[in-house]
Amino acid sequence: MKIRAGFVSNSSSSSFTCDVTGKEHDGEYEIDTCFCVNGHRFVSDFRLPELPVQIPVDKMRNRLLGDSKSEKDNLGIQHASDDQIQSWYADYSDESEYEDDDLPPKLCPICSFKFGRTKDLLVYMLKRDGLTEEKLLTEIQKKFGGDYQTFQKVMRPQTNLFKKRIRTNMSI
Repeated sequence: MKIRAGFVSNSSSSSFTCDVTGKEHDGEYEIDTCFCVNGHRFVSDFRLPELPVQIPVDKMRNRLLGDSKSEKDNLGIQHASDDQIQSWYADYSDESEYEDDDLPPKLCPICSFKFGRTKDLLVYMLKRDGLTEEKLLTEIQKKFGGDYQTFQKVMRPQTNLFKKRIRTNMSI
């Protein structure tokens, strides 16, 4: 059974939070979403492109021949140039190998580390630096005392860089 994090439903509408941007989308507009096999949910515009698979022209020709319906089509395929076969095959195989549900990690911007969620980055840095949440809080308390406004002021440039990155690279 799959559990879809970030999805909220009630009788009149549904909303979800995009795992890439953190933006909540209400049910007012229908938005295409994707799920990866690791449970990330995001607006489908953030789905990473599939890399084209290099298929030899003779295999492309054979697939086209196998799906053709008439002798006339077969003759056209058999005598077509390699460039024409590649063009026809691109049109023929334009559909994705994957549905927008259960995408592999290579098509998920989070799993592919094209985008980092703040909580994932924080956990990584804590582990990398050998810190615990308690040690980090103690360090912050020593540096800022009880002055949360000063803490916010010092952190604001980094927060603004993060918000700018979402707006420019991942605007939805």
